[in-house]
Amino acid sequence: MKTGELITGRPKSDAGARVVTLTEIIVDDLVWHLQRFAKSGLPEIPIRDLRHTGNTLAAVTGAIRKELMTRMGRFSTKAAMVYLHAAKDRDRAIADAMGEIVKQGLASAEDDDEDQAATEAKIN
Repeated sequence: MKTGELITGRPKSDAGARVVTLTEIIVDDLVWHLQRFAKSGLPEIPIRDLRHTGNTLAAVTGAIRKELMTRMGRFSTKAAMVYLHAAKDRDRAIADAMGEIVKQGLASAEDDDEDQAATEAKIN
């Protein structure tokens, strides 16, 4: 791939032979772009070059590492991590999600305290 030439044949590993499900919202646009590219006379850009963006978006959905590795066709964690990039806005989303977990835990603790107080009042 370093030369930019199209290589056909079996993937480097068995994990590379897979079907990747795409979201419906991009399929029509992807087909349109591929058709226009073919007619333009410009050098082809392999779809596989979109893997960094696609895999980062998949990670943002909350997919677990094994799911991401399967989508990527990667057998090792090290190889998979090459294609995952931190999204700048994810830090805020992660912090907000952590805050929601804490809020839920606090609300649950308050409910437990109220239940305990009601039980103690009934006993006395």
